[in-house]
Formats: sequence, C-alpha cells, structure tokens
Amino acid sequence: MDNFTFDELSPLRFEKFVRDLLTKYYGRFENFAEGKDGGIDFRYSSNDKEVLIVQCKRYKEYKNLKYSLQKTELPKIKKLKFDKYLLVVSLDLSPSQKEEIFNLFNGYLSNPNQILTKGDLNALIKKNKTVIYDYPELWIKSIDIHQRIFNIGILHHSGFIKDRISKTLINFVPTENYKKIINHFNTNNILIISGNPGVGKSTLAYATLSHFIYHYEYKIIDLSYRSIQEAEPFLASEEVIFFLLDDFLGRIKLEKNDDFAHLLSFFIEKIENCENKKLIITSRNHILESGTKNLSAINNINNFIQKHTIELKELTRSSRTMMLYNHLYNSNIDIEYLNNLLNNNYKRIIDHPNFNPRIIEHLTKNNFLKKSKINHEDYYQNFIQNLENPSEIWNQFYTNLPNDLYKLIIINKFIINDIIPYEKLENAIMKFIVNCPQFQHYSFDDFEQIIRELNGTIFIIEDSYNEMRSENYQIVEFHNPSIIDFLDNHVWKNKFWLKIIIENATYFEQLFHWELQEIVEQDDELLKIFKHKVINSFNDLENASFGFFEYDIEDGGTTISWKGERRNYFLQEFSCMYNVKNDSDVYAFIIKELFKYPIDGAEDTSEKITFAQICEELLKENLIEDKKVILNYTNGFFNDIKELVYLEILF
Repeated sequence: MDNFTFDELSPLRFEKFVRDLLTKYYGRFENFAEGKDGGIDFRYSSNDKEVLIVQCKRYKEYKNLKYSLQKTELPKIKKLKFDKYLLVVSLDLSPSQKEEIFNLFNGYLSNPNQILTKGDLNALIKKNKTVIYDYPELWIKSIDIHQRIFNIGILHHSGFIKDRISKTLINFVPTENYKKIINHFNTNNILIISGNPGVGKSTLAYATLSHFIYHYEYKIIDLSYRSIQEAEPFLASEEVIFFLLDDFLGRIKLEKNDDFAHLLSFFIEKIENCENKKLIITSRNHILESGTKNLSAINNINNFIQKHTIELKELTRSSRTMMLYNHLYNSNIDIEYLNNLLNNNYKRIIDHPNFNPRIIEHLTKNNFLKKSKINHEDYYQNFIQNLENPSEIWNQFYTNLPNDLYKLIIINKFIINDIIPYEKLENAIMKFIVNCPQFQHYSFDDFEQIIRELNGTIFIIEDSYNEMRSENYQIVEFHNPSIIDFLDNHVWKNKFWLKIIIENATYFEQLFHWELQEIVEQDDELLKIFKHKVINSFNDLENASFGFFEYDIEDGGTTISWKGERRNYFLQEFSCMYNVKNDSDVYAFIIKELFKYPIDGAEDTSEKITFAQICEELLKENLIEDKKVILNYTNGFFNDIKELVYLEILF
C-alpha cells in the first residue's frame, strides 16, 4: 500500500475523502453545501450534548497552511459552538509545527493529537483499504503500467495507455455506475458498457481497469486496434489479464460476412470459462443496435453477456457538480474565465438537460478557448450556448479554420481510422499538395505550421519508440473524442471531400474505411471514381498503420512474428464492393492481382486466409474453372499440417 500525498485530490475531493475515511470510525457525518463553510466542513454528533466539528485543509506547504489558519479559520472558529474540533491537513507536520498550530488555536484544540496529518491519514487507510476505491486520483500514478500491460503489437501502446488513463482519470468522479461495474466484475468476467457519445464509457472502462490493475495486479491487453487472433494465445497464460475492447463496433464493418464478430463471439465464450481473465467492451448505443440487426454473431454477443447502459439522466446533481468542479480546478484557463463563470448562474450548467462530461471537458480546455478566440467576458454565455446546441462546439471551430488545408489534414486523420505515424500523415498530405490544383499553392512548411497550431486542440502529437526498427517516431492522435463525433456527422455527407480523398489516396486505409465503402456503394459517381483509383493505383498504395504481430502457440510456448503489410485483405474488400462476374474490368484486375505474386509459405496467416476466401468466391461464380490452377500456384503454401485448414474450404 502506498503512502499517499493527497496532492492529486482537489480541495473538495480531499474534504470528501476525509469524510469517508472518518465515517468508518465516527459514523455518519452531517454535510454542508459547497461554498462558504463558516469553519465547518462536516459535523458529527453522537448525542445531543457532544458535537465534533471537522475542518479539512489541503496544502502542499506549511507556510500557506499556517497563513490560512491564522487569517481565515481562527476568526471563524471563535463564532462556533462545539465540544471537539478536529483539524485534518494533507501534509506532514513536525512536532514543532504541530505545537505551533496547537498554540495558535489557543484552547480550541484540547491536545495536538486533534490535528490529523498525512501520516495519520495513511495509517487510517491501512486499517481500511477499501476507502480508497472511490478515489482513483490517489493511486492512478502509482500503477506501473509498463510492467502490467502486455505489449501485443502496438509498439508504443504501454506508454500511450498509461498517459491516456492518467489524463482521463484526473477529472474522474466515481458515480453509482462505477460502483456497479466494479461489483459486477467481482463476480463476472465480461461486460459491455454502452451509451451515447460523450457520456463517459471509455472513462468508466479506464477507471475499472485501473481498479483491477492497482488492487488486484491485473495486466492489460488492449484490443482496440488489434485482432482477436492476437489475444488468443494469452488465454492460456497463468497471468490475471483484463482485456479492453473500446468502441469495438465502431471499428469494424457491419456486414454479414464479417469474421470479427464470430471470432469475438468465440473469444467471449472462452473468457467466460476462465478463472483469471476478464473483458470489458464499450460501444455507442446506435452502433450496437445496428450491429444486432445486421450481424447474428453480434446479436448473440448482445444476448449472451450483460450490458450496462449509461444514461446522462442517471448522473446525480452532486456528481455533475463534482465533474464541473474537477474540470475547472484542474484546468489552466485564465482566472478571468473562471470569474465570468462563477459570477453568473453556473448552477444552470449543472442542471442543464444537455449536461455532458465530454462537453464539460472540452469547454474547460485552455487551448480550445484561446484558439476559438472566445472572450473571457463571453465565457459563461458561450458555455450555455454550447450546451443548448452541442454540435456547435466543433462546428464553429471547423467553420472558422483559416483555409481548406486545415480541413484536409483533419479529415485525412479521421478517415485513416488507426494510430498513424507523423511522417505517414505528412506523406498523405504532400500527395494532395503535389497533385490537387486547389492545394498546389501550399507547401510542406504550411503542413508543419498547421500541425503545430492544431497540436493540443485537435491533435495530440506524442513521441514513441519503434521496437521492431529500433527508431524513434511520433504518432498523431485526436486530442478529444468529441471531434471524432463531429466529423462522423460531417465528413460522410460531404461529397466534395470524399471525391478528393479517393482520387488522391496514398494509403489503403484512406480508401477502405467501412463507412466510406458503404457510401461509395450507394453512389454511382463515387463508385466509378473508386474503381478507377483502385485498379490504376493498387500497387502504388501502402499501409498507413505500423503493421501487426501474429501470434501462435508451439510446444507450449508463444511465437511472435512481425507483419508489416496487408495486401490481399484490401483486394478482398474491393472484390466485395463490385459484381465481379458482371464487371470485366474488376474481374480482370482481381485475377491479375490475386495471382501476381507466388505464395511460397512465407506470407502471414491473414494473407493466406484472404487469398483462400477470394478464391472460394471466384469458384462459386465459376470464374475459376480449374482448382488445379490454385494448387499449382500455391506450391509451398503449407508450412505444416495446421495450415491445411486455410485451403480446405476450396477442396
């Protein structure tokens, strides 16, 4: 158990923590509303004759504590009636400092032991460890994420998740939802957290993971960007492991032949029977509903495991108040903005029917306020307007961007729905600058300038390390999920941008985004442009992602191999978009590319599987007449007996 400093707790959270801790020893305390406390944070009375008053002070330096006690608390205490006064402070005090405070209170404290210090609080915590469950701010920084996360193909991901959890939970307020989910996992292995955008699904998932990492030493495998096959070998591990699948249905194409859903279904069944494995899944409500309608496997998952739906109406007024307080307290916005908010009816924010944790987080970001050029005198009014019309938060920002190159960069990062290295985003944008007349007056310097300007508002640029190549690199991620929500409602309706992206794509991922594919299939003009691009540029396209690991178990051990590219996967995606049998151009292209490079057995598993699946469809349509062609072509395909299954569907 750590010795906590309590610096991570805001003054309001520190007060609440002390109340919860002392309740275990005194009983229920009488609370007072936020605001001027008159020298009382909370009060306890065991009978009508004896009254205990508690006052909490969270300071990092003794001189500031002493000044506050002299100038603020001592005048208040003289006006109060009580039998016993307890002063609780967040720092350690020397014997002389304790004596100084005792003398300062001049008889209001019966002895120095009525001053509880950091050491006293930590001693009480050791006697009642469960009290810290609701205060992840205390222990989140103590989690050694690098030691407790399996790095399964996301080369930078241990540090990335550590930073994301730390930044997310600094403002976290444990609600009844949090307590219910923790209790659920005490007796169950799997849960889906669903809800509308911005209600706090990922935050709850991170808080749950942190709880089990810190208190029960679980390790994490984050599947949010990985395949189910990559996690399979770890089911046999003796380690206690918590799997995370964040926004899982938002990352796959909802179509009836999608293997992901079936693999996930089998994976869930295996975890359900494990004693030392757990899985937490998050999903947006509308996508989960769409998935259950379109995929029988997702419907089975939805029926098989328990679902916990978060609704904003479940947030109590106390939770809303604490959320707003935490975000304001932990923000670095100028004092003029805070004064404008507090001098107006801030309770209207707390009670607003559109109160949303994501909106609160976003509107308390200093970078956003400055770059949106919101005047501090208009801060409160702007806050209310954005609650009235949440989509306006990013609509105003996006509309007021200086030029279309800003939008081009943002939209490309959105469509490449994966973690992307800085240099690959740069390459994608330079392709537009070279080839598109409307962007040819821009340069590389303009790209760098825009990235620097958007860093901290739209993007977050992080340094990381490529373990496979032994080199440093940077990744580009969206700073706030709310921008993704805005773009999801904006980009797919804008044919102008979709045409530009398709015509000038550098990476497969710019074209084969599942939502873009669905739109293209419904639009004859886009379908024609897409076909022309793929057929004429397929061999010039690259993979935007880092690549991926493949895992296998041999002789009781796990083997790992690095795969940098996927080609047949995208060929299969393209073949599914067109009627190969009736389109001679597509048919000729598929046949040429499918049999362009001999398969000698060195290919990764997924490429072999997709090769077999494309061949299967061609055989069904009688577009390949002789199976021997495939057999002759795949000489050396099989490395061992288990790989026989990859082509058994054909024969």
